[in-house]
Amino acid sequence: MQVLDIDVGETIRAMDQQYGTQFEIWIRNEANIDCVVFYLRKFIVEFEDSNSGAITRAIRWIVQEWSVQKSAELLIKLFYHWGVGHPKFVSLVSELSHDWRMPLVVDLVATLVVGESSSNTAGFIQHFTSAWEPFMVIQLCRNIATRLRWNDRYCLQFLLRYATLTYPEGPTQRVVLSQIRNQFETRSCMLHHGYKTGPVDFTMTMLEVMVRDSKMYRNSHPKYATLPCVGTPSKQSNMARPLLHDTNLTIEEAHPAPRASAYLEKLSGPPSTNPNDGIILGLPIVDE
Repeated sequence: MQVLDIDVGETIRAMDQQYGTQFEIWIRNEANIDCVVFYLRKFIVEFEDSNSGAITRAIRWIVQEWSVQKSAELLIKLFYHWGVGHPKFVSLVSELSHDWRMPLVVDLVATLVVGESSSNTAGFIQHFTSAWEPFMVIQLCRNIATRLRWNDRYCLQFLLRYATLTYPEGPTQRVVLSQIRNQFETRSCMLHHGYKTGPVDFTMTMLEVMVRDSKMYRNSHPKYATLPCVGTPSKQSNMARPLLHDTNLTIEEAHPAPRASAYLEKLSGPPSTNPNDGIILGLPIVDE
């Protein structure tokens, strides 16, 4: 397929020169986004199954000088049928932004997932950052969660879904899910006794250990999975807690922002400065 090696820019410029048009200027102008979407849909229908690389290169060339918000709008309008959590969509966004600076990546991802369910957001981030270093994953998630003001319920459901996508189904996964639920139950109780760590800091502490342990688990199948627990060592037991009687996930939609048209709204908020006072508790995991 010759289209695999096509240079989008050179092809468009050659066409402009041959026909005396200014198509390059027109299609790379973000003010024409609705017309660009209409034009590109035919291209996508033709190549989305046979040559997704051509689609990625074309979009990357078009949005090279676009704002992050307009780039996100283009992606959503073109690939709404895939959904934010679809692996094809995640791969496209990853290819589009692979050499972007982190603040721009944060802006892009936040714009794409605002108003999405916790399940979709977790799926997107888990796939999008699968090859990242743990500290980069946490940096991205912390910025997004702070900007979109995730509440306790959303953070809990996000972690539960992230865990089911990270750990294979079985005893290991059930223990991790049980730990997450237990920590949020403990947090709920401690909020009534002066515990002041915000939901984002609380969530990132657990997510950081989960990301780190998940990489170790895939590489060496460790005997322990560690998740952060609130409180002090004297108040925690080193014995494994029994599994909850119901280990089936029920993903509840709890995002504070509405889905319709919310994806283009720029939300911002001051970063949390609350101390992170969790401790690490190692719980045995039963090998399958």
